[in-house]
Amino acid sequence: MEFITIIVTAVAGLLAGAAGGFFLAQAALLKNTKIKAKELIKLAEQEGEVLKQKKITQAKEKFIELKSAHEKEVNERNRNLVELEKKAQVKDNQLNQKLENYNRKEKELDQKNAHLAAQIESVEKKKEELEKLTKKQVQQLETIAGLT
Repeated sequence: MEFITIIVTAVAGLLAGAAGGFFLAQAALLKNTKIKAKELIKLAEQEGEVLKQKKITQAKEKFIELKSAHEKEVNERNRNLVELEKKAQVKDNQLNQKLENYNRKEKELDQKNAHLAAQIESVEKKKEELEKLTKKQVQQLETIAGLT
């Protein structure tokens, strides 16, 4: 019976050892799984951070590209505006010059008209004087003719 007791004790020891080993292995496996899970989470966080930085960089590059395109468009518009302003200024100067010429010619015409009006008035006065003198001479001639 001692032998059976030894065998039962040995089998019970083996079963207890196997169960203890199984639980220790499960605990080690669980610990290892937790470590791997933490490592995977850390790796995922690192990859997420890299991806985040990459997307931020891409967004900054896109912003710079869009800003550059916008500035180029604004500069082109400003160049066009400056060109249009120069053309408008040239036309304005030309119109001012034409207006000055017109005003000068109008003033000259007014002066010539005034001079001509004065000449006409002078001619009219001389005509009247000539008519008076002619009448006077005719009357004198008639008087002289009537005397003879």
